[in-house]
Amino acid sequence: MIRFAHAWVLWLHLALPLLAWLAWREAGRPRRLLAAWGGEAALARLLPGWSRGRALLRGGLALLGLACWITAAAGPQVGTRQVEVKRKGVDVVVAVDVSQSMAAQDLAPDRMARARHSIRQLLEQLQGDRVALLPFAGGTHLQHPLTSDYALSGLLTDLLRPGLIPVPGSDLGGAIRKAAGVYQDTAPGQRVLIILSDGEDLEENWEEALKEAREAGIVIYTVGMGTPEGAPVPDPQRPGAYKTDHTGSIVFSRLNEAVLERIATDGGGLYLRSTPGGDELVRILDRIGGMEGRELGSRVYAGWQERYAAFLVPGMLLTLAAWWWPSRRLAAAALLAVGLLGAGSAQAHPATANNRGLRAYRAGDYGAAGEGFAASLAEREHAQARFNLGDALYRGGDLEGAASQFRRVTAEGSGADPALAARAWANLGRTLLDQNQLDPACAALEEALARQPGLAEARHNLELALRRKENQQNQQDQQGQQNQQDQQNQQDQQNQQDQQNQQGQEKQQGQQNQQGQQNQQGQQDQLGQEKQQGQPQPGQEARPDSSARRIDPAQLQQLLNAVGDQERRSLERQLQRIPGERRKVEKDW
Repeated sequence: MIRFAHAWVLWLHLALPLLAWLAWREAGRPRRLLAAWGGEAALARLLPGWSRGRALLRGGLALLGLACWITAAAGPQVGTRQVEVKRKGVDVVVAVDVSQSMAAQDLAPDRMARARHSIRQLLEQLQGDRVALLPFAGGTHLQHPLTSDYALSGLLTDLLRPGLIPVPGSDLGGAIRKAAGVYQDTAPGQRVLIILSDGEDLEENWEEALKEAREAGIVIYTVGMGTPEGAPVPDPQRPGAYKTDHTGSIVFSRLNEAVLERIATDGGGLYLRSTPGGDELVRILDRIGGMEGRELGSRVYAGWQERYAAFLVPGMLLTLAAWWWPSRRLAAAALLAVGLLGAGSAQAHPATANNRGLRAYRAGDYGAAGEGFAASLAEREHAQARFNLGDALYRGGDLEGAASQFRRVTAEGSGADPALAARAWANLGRTLLDQNQLDPACAALEEALARQPGLAEARHNLELALRRKENQQNQQDQQGQQNQQDQQNQQDQQNQQDQQNQQGQEKQQGQQNQQGQQNQQGQQDQLGQEKQQGQPQPGQEARPDSSARRIDPAQLQQLLNAVGDQERRSLERQLQRIPGERRKVEKDW
């Protein structure tokens, strides 16, 4: 299959018949002029060796050379190819302390959250290096082996939490030994271990493990998670409370920098304390970049192969052959015209910029590669250069720009062949997956597999996206259940509080009723005594009781308010009889 980068240049071939007619006319001109003066004898004497056939041959050579120059200037391209890009990288094991002390909040929001943030930043900066995740506490567990699937590492990083390993404690020596077993096919000098911990080693067996790691060629870096002042350790069994020791004192966790500095120094690496920016692992990665890494291979489509040289070289030879004939005017004109066309094509030809982008891509300079592919697109729109631009942007970390370029390749009318369109869909899906846009990523990967079922990388990414969606849904369900449980607990507490308030009100009302009854009984007893004192005893004359007191209206109203309706009416009737009885006694007196 052949195509032309500048197909419009081929229209210049239409001028060749006109040039051929001019060449034929030029070849017969000497004969016509000399025939008018002396005929064939005069022509043979004036131009010895001249031949019309040789003149036509010279013109034909010039025209053929011109045709070859025009075809070369159109930019013929044949087929497609893949170029294997060689890059270097090292193997990095990230050992993360997941003991309960990592829940301390001397680092905001807590030590574990800061560690997860640092690991994500490291994964964003890795390019070709393999990474493994190794959480540890009193025991160790390899989350996943060495891999360049950074999306998988990011997914498992999000699952890290204090208490992930049920064995309590913090065994730095066990973590170092477990990491040493991960480097199965890695040469010494390409092994890196990064430890994120507060340095509180309860086993105290790290010195021997550190010696073994150095003998195995492992370079160890440490990051201190916490502060020397420390913070109390939350109790997972009692939310909102802190762990206590056997004496009832609150357990504090403090950063042990001496241990971590010793491990990093003896391990040939560097110790850094975690900061609010959380870029310690990125700084460590800059130091790792100077290490001699192993070779890694990847593939990128290099586009159509240029075949302009197949027409350029014959054109030059034909033009030179025509030039050496005695009459050079036509050959010189043809050479000048084709030279101008070739110069213009060399300036405008996008293959130069595209090849420059490919060379930068192979060297790992993705910024320069993107510039080369963009320059090629500025001259002429072609799907292959746009695909390469998207790939360069993705490698350079510009996920938004990469997704935009891959979408344009997958659009209708982009001119992409089916295989390239399928890979563009696959790359778009992976880019969206890295942006955590799970639904669009699944749709793009499914489209890629529908177009080309044999894309193993797209199938793997689709499985990864589906697993991430399932985990995300589980987390949302758990969060919903937790919220529902919190609301239920809050409602139960509110009901209990309301019940206690109601019981308190009933108790207070009962006390008020009892007090009112006591007051009423006291008033009745007092009235009875007054009535009894106002009546004359047998054998004794009735006298007005000068000691009788008037009832204060305010006290009377207070007494009436303190008793119920029935008791109030009874008391009022008794009180109404008192003035009449008093007047009767006074009259009798």
